[in-house]
Amino acid sequence: MTEKAENDGKNQHSSETNGFKFAVTLLAAFGTIFYTVYNYLQHTAVDIYWYKFLCGIISVTLILVVGLLLYILIMGWAMEVHSVLAKRKAEGWASDIYLASFLAFVMLLVYILLTFVAYRNGWISPKSELPLAILSFLVCSILYYLFFKETTISEDVIGLFFIILLLLYYLFFKETSINNRHAAELVIIFGIIICCLPLIKKPGSSEKYGGYQLIKVVYLLALVMTILLLLFFPVLNSPLQGHVTVDMDSICYTDGAPIPVLIQVTGPNTNLSIKLSKESDHNLTLIDSIKLKPEHNEKQTAYINKNSVLPGNLSGNTLGEGKYSVFINTTNLTTGYYEIKSVRPEYTESYGVKRFYLLDNS
Repeated sequence: MTEKAENDGKNQHSSETNGFKFAVTLLAAFGTIFYTVYNYLQHTAVDIYWYKFLCGIISVTLILVVGLLLYILIMGWAMEVHSVLAKRKAEGWASDIYLASFLAFVMLLVYILLTFVAYRNGWISPKSELPLAILSFLVCSILYYLFFKETTISEDVIGLFFIILLLLYYLFFKETSINNRHAAELVIIFGIIICCLPLIKKPGSSEKYGGYQLIKVVYLLALVMTILLLLFFPVLNSPLQGHVTVDMDSICYTDGAPIPVLIQVTGPNTNLSIKLSKESDHNLTLIDSIKLKPEHNEKQTAYINKNSVLPGNLSGNTLGEGKYSVFINTTNLTTGYYEIKSVRPEYTESYGVKRFYLLDNS
C-alpha cells in the first residue's frame, strides 16, 4: 500500500509538472504569435473584416493567457505550501481555472469564427449575433458533457433540455430582431436552469460534486465572456491599428500646378477622410475635404468642393494595398501655409499630417 501510494504521488507530481511546463510553453508560443501579428499589421493594410477577426482572436487568446498565468501562479504557490488542506484547495482552484480557460477559449474561438464567416457572406447583420453566441455556448457545453466525467444522467437530461430550449428560442425568433430585445429573458432562463442543478441530488450526498463543478465552470465562463467584451474594443484601438502616412515630394510648391500626395495605410484599410486646410493667425481654416474608399472607382477621381462655389481642390483614388494617390488643385489657392490631414474615421487616434507652403508663381 505504501509503495502504491508513493507511485500515485509520483505520478500526480509528474502530471502537475507536465501541466506546468505545457502552460509555460503555450505562453511563450502566444508571445511569438502576438509579436508576429503586431509586426504584420504595422507594415500591411488588411481588410476591415480580417482586422476585426484578428483582434477577436487576440482578445480570446489574451483571456487564455490570463487563465494560464493564474494557473501557473496558483500551482507554483501550491508546490511550496506545506499545509495539505491549503495545497488541495489551491490545486482545485487551479484545475477549475485551467478547465474554464480552455472551455472559454474554445467557445469564444467558435464564436469569432462563426461571426467572421457569417459577416463575410452576408448571412447576418450586426444586430443578430445572439444566435451565434448561443451556438458557441452549445459547442462548449457539449465539450463539457463529453469530457467531464462527474456528470450524471440527471444533469445530462437538464443539459439536453437547456440545449433544446435554446434551439427552439432561436428557431422561433431567428427572422426578427427580437433576439436582442429578449436577451434578458434568455439570461433568466439560463440562470434558473443553472440554479436548479444543485437541487438534482439529495442534500448531503457526495454526488452533488458534479453539479457544483458545473456551476463553478459556468460562472467562470460568464466572467470570461464579460472580460472579452471589455478587451475587444481596447484591442481594436490599440497599436494594432497601424499607421496613416502622408508623403509629399517637397514642402514648398508654386501655385498653378497640381501637387501629388501619396498616402500609405497600414492596419485596417477602411474609408479614408482627407482634409485640406489653410493656416491663418495660427488657426486652420478648412478649404476642402474628400472621402476615399478602399475599392478603386474611376468615377470618383474628381470631387466638388462642398464649402465653395469654386472647383474642388482635392481629387484622388486608391492604388490598392493601402496606397492612395491624391492631387491638390492649386489654381484657386492663395499664397500661404497649408496642411493636408488624412485619417480613418473609425480609427481617429492614428492619422497622417503634412504641411507645405504655396508660393505665388507670378
